Amino acid sequence: MGRPAWRAILAAAIGFGITLPGAVLAQEPASPSLSLEELGIKGKLLFKSFSHFKDVANDGNFRNEGILQLEWRRKLAPWSTLSLVTEARNDDGGFVHGFHMRIPDTEPTRSALSVKELVLGLHPAPVRIGVGKQIYTWGTGDGYNPTDNLNPYDYLDPLDREKMAVWSVDTTAAVTGWDLQFVVVPLFTPSRDPLPNGRWVAFGEEGLAAAVADQFGASVSPGVLQSLGLEGELPSALLRGRKVPDTGFETIQYAARVKTTRGGWDLSASYYEGFESTPVLKRFRSPAGVLVLQPVYTRLRAPGVDFSTAWKKFEFHGEAVAKFEERRGKDDRFQGLFGLNYTWDDLGLGWLEQVTFVLEHARETNLSSRSRSEFIESGAFTNAFRDALIGRAQAKFTEETQLTAAGTLDVVAEPNYYVQLKLTHKLRDTLHVEAGLDFLDGLKDTFWGKWRKNDRFFGSLKYFF
Repeated sequence: MGRPAWRAILAAAIGFGITLPGAVLAQEPASPSLSLEELGIKGKLLFKSFSHFKDVANDGNFRNEGILQLEWRRKLAPWSTLSLVTEARNDDGGFVHGFHMRIPDTEPTRSALSVKELVLGLHPAPVRIGVGKQIYTWGTGDGYNPTDNLNPYDYLDPLDREKMAVWSVDTTAAVTGWDLQFVVVPLFTPSRDPLPNGRWVAFGEEGLAAAVADQFGASVSPGVLQSLGLEGELPSALLRGRKVPDTGFETIQYAARVKTTRGGWDLSASYYEGFESTPVLKRFRSPAGVLVLQPVYTRLRAPGVDFSTAWKKFEFHGEAVAKFEERRGKDDRFQGLFGLNYTWDDLGLGWLEQVTFVLEHARETNLSSRSRSEFIESGAFTNAFRDALIGRAQAKFTEETQLTAAGTLDVVAEPNYYVQLKLTHKLRDTLHVEAGLDFLDGLKDTFWGKWRKNDRFFGSLKYFF
């Protein structure tokens, strides 16, 4: 465990010379200097706290997290910019461990100090080029984006997941009403999976600990084998550390996207060739006849489309992708989503300004399967959207106060669900607070049901400067 998160972030804030609300930092009189805004620097200080209602073996009920994020942007020339986002963070739940800046980021935990994004932008019109560590957002869905495959996610806390940037080159050209984008990702970055033996481990209480810890030769219990449908193989097995694709020409990832607007419709078509960021399990027998499991990553080709349009107060959107397995997989899949938004703002109520509703349906269908019994699914987060209803309702009382209810109902086998209630309030433009509840339920072998002991309260405080 590191020192308390608030102490680390306070120390970092003082080190950067930031005056926190209500804090007085004694300083010697100094000559006038440039402000952070004049230097092109802005940022936020974030404190988050989570309190789970039920005990889980090998994990605590409380987690506190502090993050100091600084953004710097500088115009180098009329056609060039440089932007940098850095983070200093700590927590008392083991999610942050030491300092590491690997390229690519393959560490199972977060770094106490990191470069979140770093982009050199070149803008010789009509072309825009971005080189560096970048985050992309593709698709039109509100709760799930099947066409958004360039960036992996940090799933240490699946309900509070974070997108991870990838080192890449992005080229976009605007040509007579069309935006043409081409992205090259030379280095594969895997997702960051839940900690071993923690409350968010992918296979419930038994846990598939070594898969996320990159350990070699760890024993896999009969309970895990049963959850994978392998209880008839052997009473136990060994699990090797995950095998991340090697760096080389054959492992380069590519993506392209074409966007346009025609007759009130925003349309795009995309293509991705690269790896799934979450692994599947490959099983084989050692020379001694022992069953061995090893997480590996599927290479795929994924053409996709998405759209959005408006009619009166309704907004309709959808996206779809076909994922064709190239190697290390057995199923070709179709993933789609269709949804609508409706905003109701003619309420005539003094205490309620606006209500927004979002309803979506996500579906996954197997297009074809290959007889490759050596590959086993390992519980990717997208499995929650094989046949699911996704909803969100937001009540805006004032510009400062909003209440949101959101959730996912998964009906692929037995019904199971995740629901979040959240209240946000602006104390002032620079200081925001939020508090809420997360609820999960379902049978033990369902996607959300395996985390049904993880109901919790959460709160956060954000200070912008």
